[in-house]
Amino acid sequence: MISTLKIKPFRHLFGGFQLLQSLSVPEAEVRLQKMASEWALMKKQSPAHMIHVEFGHFSDMAHFKLFETYAVKNADSLGMNEIEIKMLLKEWTTPGSVEE
Repeated sequence: MISTLKIKPFRHLFGGFQLLQSLSVPEAEVRLQKMASEWALMKKQSPAHMIHVEFGHFSDMAHFKLFETYAVKNADSLGMNEIEIKMLLKEWTTPGSVEE
């Protein structure tokens, strides 16, 4: 998709990830894997490319963990409020989290 553009942007902002909760976890993971692959391609084509991710409200931890794995860990910057920061820090510091 990006490879077909004549003028290539160097910054992207992504949001709305909480809407993935309307999908099954396996379906959401397929979509996030594809997104992460597209982001890697953008970075390969232009290492200076910057990706910003806006957090959303997640009520389902399985979807949040997918978001954390595929979006958060591949972003250059994150937009979060204090509740979202607390949620992410809890995920990264709780025994049995995806970080361990």
